[in-house]
Amino acid sequence: MNCLGCKYSDGEKGLTKNHQKAMEWWSKAAKLGLSTANRNIAAAYYDGRGVPKDPKKEKYYHEIAAMAGHVSSRSVLGTIEYNEGHFDRAYKHWMMAAKAGCTYSLKEVQEGFENRFVTKEQYEEILVAFKDSVDEMQSVQRDHAVAFASLC
Repeated sequence: MNCLGCKYSDGEKGLTKNHQKAMEWWSKAAKLGLSTANRNIAAAYYDGRGVPKDPKKEKYYHEIAAMAGHVSSRSVLGTIEYNEGHFDRAYKHWMMAAKAGCTYSLKEVQEGFENRFVTKEQYEEILVAFKDSVDEMQSVQRDHAVAFASLC
């Protein structure tokens, strides 16, 4: 369902570009608990694709996706919180995303360490967790899964 929503959003695989149809398919996938579908809905509210731009709804859907383990949404929440002036919350999101292997969030955490928002102990813990996460993600099976996912 999520892949079909993406194909409608991008107008691929012979489908006419239709953002409303994309939102319908993403909503169905989100109701089944797919975190990526919630992330796609959040991005649609950010861009105004098929729906009016709505920062509150964007944040809401990123929160749902992040709670379901979507690392990219967790990182985006860090940026949203930072832009809203909630620096402690921003760094908490970025630290969680960095521990899960998000390079962008690791860079933000490094900047937070340099600016004393993140302690040395926290930074060291995150560096170890980041490395462990990246190491765990490297496998032949993962490479095959990534190649298969690109077919959707």
